[in-house]
Amino acid sequence: MAPIKVPKYAELPIQEGAPPGSSWGVFDKDGKRDVYGTLNFITPEAVLRAKDEIKLGQSVVLKTMMI
Repeated sequence: MAPIKVPKYAELPIQEGAPPGSSWGVFDKDGKRDVYGTLNFITPEAVLRAKDEIKLGQSVVLKTMMI
């Protein structure tokens, strides 16, 4: 799979209604809105490499805090 090319921070496209410096729309393709964002980086190859990091086999829930 080809690596995903993303713009540098200074090259982020300006999206109307988006906060300044946001990366909204970076992964949109062929007129379709992408809902996964940087989860697109989790390729099958990345998953296979990550398996070597497993120590306990336990999963955890990561929550974001809204402020």
